[in-house]
Amino acid sequence: TTLFRSMALVEDLGFIQGLGAALQPLGILNVPGISTTGVAGTTSHVISNTIASPASSTGGIITLAYSLPAQYTRNAKWLMRRTIEGEIRGLVDANGRYMWPAYADAGLVNGSPSNLVGFPVLHSDWMPADAVSGNAPLLLGDLQHYVIAQRTQITSLVLRERFADTDQIGIILFERVG
Repeated sequence: TTLFRSMALVEDLGFIQGLGAALQPLGILNVPGISTTGVAGTTSHVISNTIASPASSTGGIITLAYSLPAQYTRNAKWLMRRTIEGEIRGLVDANGRYMWPAYADAGLVNGSPSNLVGFPVLHSDWMPADAVSGNAPLLLGDLQHYVIAQRTQITSLVLRERFADTDQIGIILFERVG
């Protein structure tokens, strides 16, 4: 199961950040025509705010949520790192109150995802971090139309001769997915 978990992580990386070249699928962050909105706060390129400047980051998040075309909102979901969600949940208003409540108040019921501006939140460690110019740490969209095609099952090639002098066997696994 460790092998398949490792393969799944490589697939996740490709599906999110893949460049569409060098045996990689085209990742969802590199699709032509994808629009992004800045969500930087009081610190450049970081989701942050202070009581004195409470609306610095929230405006970008709300703008992103409401810029999604209506036909995609029904099944839309956020995709971000857990650390990004933590930064968003830490944003406060002018009175020091959290703008988006923690899990218990935001829709986590029996393991279901929490909500942010009315949309469920999904996590992936392959989403970019903030604090880097040009990164898009949040994605909001209807992900059910992102097609993943798996052409064949996993095939293997056993390399007995190459490792015979060390009394080992090499195995190469191939999977066609994009």
